[in-house]
Amino acid sequence: MSSLNYTSIASSTIILSLQPVFVMLGALIAFKDKPNRFALLGMAVGLTGAIIVGTGDKGASHAALSGDILSFLSVIAIAVNLLIAKRILTRVSTYLYNMIVFAICLLFFTVYNWIMNIPITGYAGKEWFVFLLLAVVPTMLGHMVFNWLLKYVQPTTISMAVFAEPVGASLLGMLIFSEMVTGFQLIGGAFVIAGLIVYLRSERLAAGRGKRGTTSLK
Repeated sequence: MSSLNYTSIASSTIILSLQPVFVMLGALIAFKDKPNRFALLGMAVGLTGAIIVGTGDKGASHAALSGDILSFLSVIAIAVNLLIAKRILTRVSTYLYNMIVFAICLLFFTVYNWIMNIPITGYAGKEWFVFLLLAVVPTMLGHMVFNWLLKYVQPTTISMAVFAEPVGASLLGMLIFSEMVTGFQLIGGAFVIAGLIVYLRSERLAAGRGKRGTTSLK
């Protein structure tokens, strides 16, 4: 969230869409899920796009580059979160896991706001409505659903849900905040999306080969 104070919505979300790349690397280390060559190609193309986006922002200002770095750090954090959740959810229920995670977050941010002297109350009704939307849509309908799906599919597949985020967020940024997309962001975004398309196709091919192997064994 803090990255949006320094860089554009397009850059922040385009870099954030690299989650599948790092989840794939983490799955390789933690679960021995070996990617095929097309998946690796997609990863390379996606990383190239992120570098292009960062280079474009660096030319604009140092603050924008700081925002890109914050967005990149969030990619690492989300990837680690998905991999840890995948491991834990093999032993506990999704409901219990979600309640524990949300309770820890509540405690952490209560202490953080107290230390940083950030008020928790006293906001206008409109702001509380926005807080409610953030709690219901991205949290309950986002994290809770993702955590539930982790019991049935791989973390990399879940992280592919961010595929459409840069496009949607950039369009909303143009409509709501009049943030125009730069040439570097367009080029970098095209690379990121192309890389993710290649990865998605590699996953489908791998799934198809797995089904054929199962059928032949039968």
